[in-house]
Amino acid sequence: LFTYPALMAADILLYGTHCVPVGEDQRQHVELARNIAQRFNSVYGDVFTMPEAVIPKVAARVMSLSEPEKKMSKSNPNENSYVLVMDKPEDIMRKFKRAVTDSEGGIYRSPEKPGVSNLIEIYSAVTGKTFEEVENEFNGQGYGVFKPAVGEAVVECLRPIREETERLLADKASLEALYRQGAEKAANIAYKTLRKVHKICGGTVIEWNDELYNTMLFEHIQRFEMENRTLMPQVASFEKIISSIERAIGDKQALAKQR
Repeated sequence: LFTYPALMAADILLYGTHCVPVGEDQRQHVELARNIAQRFNSVYGDVFTMPEAVIPKVAARVMSLSEPEKKMSKSNPNENSYVLVMDKPEDIMRKFKRAVTDSEGGIYRSPEKPGVSNLIEIYSAVTGKTFEEVENEFNGQGYGVFKPAVGEAVVECLRPIREETERLLADKASLEALYRQGAEKAANIAYKTLRKVHKICGGTVIEWNDELYNTMLFEHIQRFEMENRTLMPQVASFEKIISSIERAIGDKQALAKQR
């Protein structure tokens, strides 16, 4: 509750981020990053980039499929309440067919119809249609038609993302080169910002040893390979990749401080 907003602000400011795409529920975290940047810059000069939250006009807060009064979250123990990017088409269809609506019938947005309103927003977001167009399209039809239609639209929206992810995960050599290149690029940006802050604040300026860093990064890549002999097309694989890179960067920073 207390550390996550600070960590998010650090991630934003460390990389000189201009635009931060977030949902409505993350707006306050971007505002915290802006407040920190504004306060720091007012004291030490123009150091941090002032980030701007980019919030979609439609589906900025997607609600749970099983409890439409609550935000959709993958931490929900009910797997039918949320949709993952890497879910199989048949799983996505099953989740939307089981989505909670109401007994009234009628496909239109209303505070009294949170489940239907949520599905309309999702359908609008993935098809580009307005709410009015969605309501007109399904006017006079039942939920038995509407819910599968929303599921099919989501499946087609996520299909190219899932297929491209599977293609990348199948090419292990290219994937390793890609995440190594990304880690080095991100580290260079971060270290420049960190050095600037250290100089301004009068702290010790850390001189990074690139050879040592590359060695440690390689060791963490090897560790990742041992844990993942076969890369599977799952989101968890991405999380392990990112974790491996973060461990490498963290070790480098720890050694630099010891020096």
